Amino acid sequence: MGVAYSRISPEDDANSKAGHRFDVIGGGVLYVASEPRTTYLETLGSLRPSKGIVLDKGSDDAEFLQPGQVPAQWREDRSLFTLCPDRDVEQVFVDLADLETRTWLAELLREQLAPLGVKYLDVPEVTNTDRSVTRFLAKTLYSVTDHDGNPRFGGIRYASRYDARVDCWAVFDRFPVTIESTTRIDLADQTFVTAAKELGLTVF
Repeated sequence: MGVAYSRISPEDDANSKAGHRFDVIGGGVLYVASEPRTTYLETLGSLRPSKGIVLDKGSDDAEFLQPGQVPAQWREDRSLFTLCPDRDVEQVFVDLADLETRTWLAELLREQLAPLGVKYLDVPEVTNTDRSVTRFLAKTLYSVTDHDGNPRFGGIRYASRYDARVDCWAVFDRFPVTIESTTRIDLADQTFVTAAKELGLTVF
């Protein structure tokens, strides 16, 4: 088992609601958080049930999971990884959590952003569920090279949509990282249990 890079098809890329925020056609993106709680929040967040959904348990004795319940298999299929970047790599990360950086990008790419209806790259433009703008930014940054033709950027730094105080990272597949440690996810992990509770989820 190892870390998995997100990859997106052209068909899904055309759908602004499909895929992940900074996916790039033809490339891989690894989504990383700066601390375990946010790693769990970012991963579990999609499992939150819509408000008001309640399923009828029926009249038989069969047990099944209700919305908002996370089965043990979810934990068993995953691990928590601590990653270490290659310190010799000269690629830098573009900081979309920084207003000055977003202002610079909006000015640099104003002609390309205009058809997307974007004049400014404020927080909503880089955190909402419409992926068209963020994937355009990722595609553009992924393609930038230096004078020798080497990739210029290793990825993107951004604020978690669940806790803006915490950094997340979209790591491009050509930025080398190694697995420093691997930890099983179990119910003794209070960070995992608490993060699930914050999202209104029940874990087994």
